[in-house]
Amino acid sequence: NWIDELGKSRYEYVADFFNEHGLETNPFWEEPKNTYHYFQIGSEHIGDHPDFQQYKGKLDFAFTSPPYFDKELYSLDDEQSCVKFQDYPTWLEKFLLPTFQTYYKLLKTSCYCLINVCDIKSNRKEIPLEQDTIRAAEKVGFEYDGKMGMVMTRMIGLSPTDTKNYWRDKYKHG
Repeated sequence: NWIDELGKSRYEYVADFFNEHGLETNPFWEEPKNTYHYFQIGSEHIGDHPDFQQYKGKLDFAFTSPPYFDKELYSLDDEQSCVKFQDYPTWLEKFLLPTFQTYYKLLKTSCYCLINVCDIKSNRKEIPLEQDTIRAAEKVGFEYDGKMGMVMTRMIGLSPTDTKNYWRDKYKHG
């Protein structure tokens, strides 16, 4: 459940923690200097929310780690992206693409959107999620500027030579 018994969301706890511990507050202000506005709505729909319109074209940076289709099942709620869009091509079109359309509209010109993503295996089939994510981002107007590797173990069951993250094994062993 996203709301606790006090009526406070997990996002509010994170924002409050950041305000208290993340950055210094101005001693002349009585309130923390950081503000937040959170929305409990799917990223594929948030761009259409009337209160969200105020942020279009105003952000300097975006970082996202979209769900890895059906590999990150946060709940069985009907709004969970892979529950709502159960086959991969539909998920790409109805979830991932609209999500990147929103990111693109949020950012100022010449700003960056960093994406944490990797290929996955679903129902014993390898899914090129990394390349499909790049394609979705480019389709809405982003330009691919390159890839930074993240050192971590690869997904169990994926052949390293057949994935876009092969650089890790090549660098480590080659």
